[in-house]
Amino acid sequence: MLASAGISGMYESRQGTLLDPPIVSGDIRRSIHGMLPNGKSMAIQMRDIRQLDEAYVESQEPTIVVRQQAILVNVAVVLRNACIVFDGPNNVVAVLQAKFREYSAENPTSPFEFSYVAALEVILSTLTAGYSKSFETFGPVAEAALREVAKVERPRNEFEQMRGIQTTLAVLESHVVSMRRLLMSLLDNDDDLHMLYLTKVHTKLRVFPLVAFDIYGIQSQISLMGSNIQHTARVVDLLWTSKRNYLLLIDMSLRVMLLMLYCTNYWTGLFGQNIRSDFEDNEALFWGTTVFCAVWTFGAYAVVCKMFLARGLSLSWHKRV
Repeated sequence: MLASAGISGMYESRQGTLLDPPIVSGDIRRSIHGMLPNGKSMAIQMRDIRQLDEAYVESQEPTIVVRQQAILVNVAVVLRNACIVFDGPNNVVAVLQAKFREYSAENPTSPFEFSYVAALEVILSTLTAGYSKSFETFGPVAEAALREVAKVERPRNEFEQMRGIQTTLAVLESHVVSMRRLLMSLLDNDDDLHMLYLTKVHTKLRVFPLVAFDIYGIQSQISLMGSNIQHTARVVDLLWTSKRNYLLLIDMSLRVMLLMLYCTNYWTGLFGQNIRSDFEDNEALFWGTTVFCAVWTFGAYAVVCKMFLARGLSLSWHKRV
């Protein structure tokens, strides 16, 4: 748990005892802006705390929960003068603590819970940096795999690697798109933006357009990578389809040739069954039969190929890839 008292930068780090859920860095849950009839936000309820636990959440849609004197996301609870961060993977506490100190030193006069130097934006910018780092980690691997698949004659393991990269890319894209949808919905709603301020301000609201811009940049890079993967998959599929069609043409031409040879075998077999004939003593008849069988085989094959060609199907062995 990370506690920051006011803007002074007093920090204390210890294990969270209120709730220690299995949190995935970069996931924000349940955007519910509860309002009472008098226009004030509701206090924190037990159901709000349960919403921080994956076991009690049905929707994976990222959201922000605003309550009286508190803003809840699943990685942290932002109070008026403190921020509670639940321990999770990727050393979330240490990263957020460093960000708090950095931003508080730059502008100590802004409200604690919101703006470029405040808790909520620190959390969002940290999650955005996590998304960017995740993309930068497997981006070069994906590009290398794409180049390998495009130039390998018979890719096997490369296809499995590409499927894994596609799955990772789809998961990251869903998180980034959900985060951007959340930011856009907040930026378009002035009431929600005012509710995010837990302290009274008299200056113009400064929201987090840079975070939204960074999210959009990451989403664009992911979309471009996805387009490259789909383009490479289509090119490889066309190459393999062309090779498959080429093999089918070779198989068809061999079948036609074998059919012609079977006809000549039948012709010569008739002579072999006639035991009383004198054909074995006639050398000219032997060579004439041999020439006739050869001419029949290749001539009939040429006629069949011409018939297929007239219908737009070439049985040529010339590879057109």
